[in-house]
Amino acid sequence: MLGGIGFTMSLLIGDLAFGAGSESDEHAKVAILIGSLLAGLIATVILRARNRAHRRICAEESLDVDQDGIPDVHQRED
Repeated sequence: MLGGIGFTMSLLIGDLAFGAGSESDEHAKVAILIGSLLAGLIATVILRARNRAHRRICAEESLDVDQDGIPDVHQRED
C-alpha cells in the first residue's frame, strides 16, 4: 500500500512539475514506471532469499531426531 501511495505521488509531482502532456512529463512517467518495476523486482529477490533463510531455520528448529515429541533445539545435552 505504501508503495502505491509513493507511485501515485510521483506521478502527481511529475505532472505538476512538467505540465500535463509535455514531452518531459511523458519521460517522467516512463521513468517512474521503470523505477517502480525495478523496485518490485529487487524486493522480490530480497524477500525470496529471506524466506529461504527462514524456512531453513524453521526446519532446523523443528527437527526431532530422537522422535520424543520435543524438537531437539529445545533439549539440552547435559
